[in-house]
Amino acid sequence: MHVRPALVALIAVLIATVTYDGLSASGIWKRQDVIASERLINLGFNDFWAGIIIGTVGLLGSLVVVIILYEVCSLISARLANWKTTTNGRIAEAFVHSLIPIALAYFIAHYLTLFVFQSQDLIRLISDPFGTGADYFGTSDFRINFQLVSAEWIWGIQVGAIVIGHVLGLAMAHDRALEIGRSHGESIRSQAPMLVLMVLLTVSGLWSLSAGMAAT
Repeated sequence: MHVRPALVALIAVLIATVTYDGLSASGIWKRQDVIASERLINLGFNDFWAGIIIGTVGLLGSLVVVIILYEVCSLISARLANWKTTTNGRIAEAFVHSLIPIALAYFIAHYLTLFVFQSQDLIRLISDPFGTGADYFGTSDFRINFQLVSAEWIWGIQVGAIVIGHVLGLAMAHDRALEIGRSHGESIRSQAPMLVLMVLLTVSGLWSLSAGMAAT
């Protein structure tokens, strides 16, 4: 199956943006953000542009790290399996589908609270969509119930989503390795770097979630 090279970049963007979203909410990032903002302001930038520059650098940095990690793991996989006739780029394209469940898991984990709580506000907005004081369906006084789901349940679902996403990613990568490899041993050897990558992404995802929760 032919996979376009742009798909690697697309999936990397999906993972990197959600990773940065969690990282930017952590206490470590916020402390460094303050320091960087002060330096940029001293250089003549206002608060708005300082925030834009820091956010852009952080987002692009996250993207570069994800792409480099994936490309390096793809290269090592090819070398371990002696896939000399297959370029590193083609290996990266061949296995990129295994990152899709990981990207989906990151999305679910990081935006679960937004969906559970903020989506409730639709009940109010449907009665007063333009903020004019209308009450078309008698629900304009509805307030978000932040006790609807406990923090423990939220955390459990988030962790479960990330773990399941990475397990599915590993399974998909393993199946593709068996398809590409000329022998079972060759396919198994090729999966060691991908296993390391999946573990790194799992740890990164769980850390960004816990860091974000600790900062709130």
